[in-house]
Amino acid sequence: MNKLNHFEKFSFTANFDINIDELEHAYLKLQQQFHPDALLHKSQDEQDAAMINSININEAYKILKNPIQRAIYLLKLEGINIDDDNCKIKPIHETLITVLELKEKISESKDIQEIEEIKNYLEEEIAELMQLVKENFAHKNYDLAAQNLIKIKYFDKTIADLKLKKQNINS
Repeated sequence: MNKLNHFEKFSFTANFDINIDELEHAYLKLQQQFHPDALLHKSQDEQDAAMINSININEAYKILKNPIQRAIYLLKLEGINIDDDNCKIKPIHETLITVLELKEKISESKDIQEIEEIKNYLEEEIAELMQLVKENFAHKNYDLAAQNLIKIKYFDKTIADLKLKKQNINS
């Protein structure tokens, strides 16, 4: 189980577009098979192996269930690790400018309504970008998928900043 990629663990083809219900079903089936509590009557080695498998299954499920994490993982399978500072694909200038402008707007804002509008804008942008990522993967355009995912990650981080700003305004 440890040598399989996350898709193979659930008998899926490595693809961005997966059926989440089927993933859930396969996950529960594997958890029943490898859950350490179900193997208490087995040897310690078998119990230890089951524990490792259970941890790996949980990690794979967590990544595949989340579309952003699933896309990042798919890129890693293609040799593109956007989480690595040495990745050949860097954010484009436009993305950085957009994020800097948003962060400036957020830092100056003292209005909950404006914060909500920025959050809604970012969520819409992320949804549109995720559709592009889906298309990028369908056409095997991994560099463009990586570029869109980098932008999504920046926008997702900005949403987290918005939540903190909102808490600070409310308190």
